[in-house]
Amino acid sequence: MNWHTPSLDTAIESSIATALKKVHVALPGRIVRFDPSTQTASVQPLIEQVLQNDQAAPLPMLTDVPVQFPRGGAFVMTFPVAPGDECLLIFAERCIDGWFASGQSSIPLDYRLHDLSDGFALMGFSSLPHVIPNLASDAVMLRTLDGSAYFKLDQAGHMTISGTQLTIQCPVVVEQLLTYQAGLSGTGSAAGTTISGNISHSGGELSSNGVTLHAHRHDGVKAGSDVSGGPQ
Repeated sequence: MNWHTPSLDTAIESSIATALKKVHVALPGRIVRFDPSTQTASVQPLIEQVLQNDQAAPLPMLTDVPVQFPRGGAFVMTFPVAPGDECLLIFAERCIDGWFASGQSSIPLDYRLHDLSDGFALMGFSSLPHVIPNLASDAVMLRTLDGSAYFKLDQAGHMTISGTQLTIQCPVVVEQLLTYQAGLSGTGSAAGTTISGNISHSGGELSSNGVTLHAHRHDGVKAGSDVSGGPQ
């Protein structure tokens, strides 16, 4: 019988390959559950592992994965995270448990390296079947995925808001020309709308507190230098 003794190079290469199979860097994943109180998710990695018998098996579902929301200073942009959403899992090189629990600098609480237990979920990445439909290539948009409602800012400085309703819960100051179409209605209060500049109106009725401004009349007045009372 002929025995083949592996060379030193072959043995080293085999050892390196075996070690690298345990190193995790980044993988696509799918959200299974999301906890808004901790902003962590259970995530299923979407690349399967190949076993020694050449059979494939899914990687285990990861739990308590911190989900990334864009933030800085005193500002943050949030959005719903739903089961089925795709994401990118990235894995820290050391155990993150101490930092995650305290928010402070911490020694590694475990000696693991590039482990599945130390993943972060970055939202927004998608496979081809789930790309964003009708992506605008000439503007910044904050929109629903189906495009039915959006805020759009293009390079010319034009801002467009589209949707079923816009609710403003603060005073509004208009310092330039205000143009409206299809009517304007509402109720006022002490915290109302302040407009700096002229207001021009044409077409239709313009009323205030039930008084049509261009058609109202005053009683009990006579020609001369006297000043009439308020609208009636």
